[in-house]
Amino acid sequence: MPAGSSGSMRTAVVGGAVLAVLAVLAGYAFASAGPTSLHARWRRQATRALLEVDPAPSPLTEKDLVGLPGPLAAYVRRSGAIGRPRVVSVDVTFHGRIRGAPDQPWMSFTGRQVNTYGPRPQRAFLLDATRSGLPVTVLHQYADATATMRAKVLSLVPVLDAAGPEMDQGETVTVLNDLVVLAPGAIADAPVRWTALDDTHVRAEYTDGDRCVCAVLTFDAAHDLVDFTSEDRFRASPDGRSFTRQRWSTPLRAHRDTDGRRVLASGAGRWHPPHPGPAFTYVEIHVDDVRDNPRGLAPRARPDGAGAPGRRGRARPTVETGSRGSRRHGLGSESRHGVPCTEQG
Repeated sequence: MPAGSSGSMRTAVVGGAVLAVLAVLAGYAFASAGPTSLHARWRRQATRALLEVDPAPSPLTEKDLVGLPGPLAAYVRRSGAIGRPRVVSVDVTFHGRIRGAPDQPWMSFTGRQVNTYGPRPQRAFLLDATRSGLPVTVLHQYADATATMRAKVLSLVPVLDAAGPEMDQGETVTVLNDLVVLAPGAIADAPVRWTALDDTHVRAEYTDGDRCVCAVLTFDAAHDLVDFTSEDRFRASPDGRSFTRQRWSTPLRAHRDTDGRRVLASGAGRWHPPHPGPAFTYVEIHVDDVRDNPRGLAPRARPDGAGAPGRRGRARPTVETGSRGSRRHGLGSESRHGVPCTEQG
């Protein structure tokens, strides 16, 4: 072998490996942000949805609360929504951790979602997590009472593609949950039949198109919403091909006051399998920033980005409410009020 050929070969091999790595990184960058990526799909839907809502909603007044059950009206007042523009859209950033089953490891994530309200409610939810060292992106889309859920590893490999009537119904429950948890200023105008069950529980029957879903809201003595329970959601299999109806709840653990508003700081999602299976928490969420009625998609807000007009960000210490309130009211797998709708879409 000629002198120096061995070193040249090693250099060529290393150079080829470097080029291969760069090609993979370039491919991942394009797949994660290119026009066919889940991020791009999220941005397109969110942008279009925000263009469809009223750009100058009228203020919410006490007269708008007439007819609401007492606990619900008190919650809307507590939120600081009276006197401010009705909420027709929200842009929310958050972080937390999630798992698929009690015996699976937690995955950290960051996320962003846009919800719009009115004649054509929409929800665009994007989550970026890491699993076994690899990036995973999850996209939930809801419009016209139809929902899809997709997930990809490395923005290239599909690992979840869920759709169908069970998915539509379950996501409609989530839209109702987002309404009462993130946008109390939109409650008065929502297509919901509200029924007071007692001084701390209100039943909600939400209709979108020909689909109706139900839930029970639990409030504490301070008029904070501390739990939401529904029998109308379906738990998807890992591949999204099958669904099992299970009770679903979202105990709200802490709230905070900022810029004259009372907002959610943290909460969780729980599945309640049939007895004797125990309930388990599958997601824990910390809300970083909430923008009411945004006029477009702003850059992702930082956790300390409070103070901008229309923004309800992190500003003051949080006050723990949800976990204690949920136990006090006994709304778990033994809920007295968790009655499903008699008619489902």
